[in-house]
Amino acid sequence: MRDEFKQRFADFRKHCDKLKLFADPFGTDATDAHDMFQLELIEIQNDSDMKRAFTEHDLLTFYSQYVPSESYPELSKHALRFIALFGSTYCCKQLFSRMKNVKTKSRSLLTGGHLSGKLC
Repeated sequence: MRDEFKQRFADFRKHCDKLKLFADPFGTDATDAHDMFQLELIEIQNDSDMKRAFTEHDLLTFYSQYVPSESYPELSKHALRFIALFGSTYCCKQLFSRMKNVKTKSRSLLTGGHLSGKLC
C-alpha cells in the first residue's frame, strides 16, 4: 500500500517547491525560488497588507482578490495553474459520482419485457 501511495503521489513530490510557493508565499525563501518569482516574492513578502490578507483569507480569495496580475504576473499565473489543478480534480470526482448514481444495478438490467411495456 505504501508503494502504491508513493507511485500515485510522485508528481506532487516532483513539484514540491512549486506547491510550497503556491501554498505559502510568505514561508518560502525568495533565494530558493525560481528566478522568475524572486522579485515578486520579495515584494509580496515585504508588504504587510498582503501578509495580513494571506492570514485572514483562504488561498483562493487571497490570490483572486489580493494578488493582481498586473503587479504580480508570475505569481498570479503560478497560482492559477494550481487552482485549476484542484478544481479540475473536483470536477472529475463529481462527474464520476454522478455516473455511479446514473448507472445503478436496476437501471442496467433492461430486458425485452421492459422495452415492450407501456408507459401508461
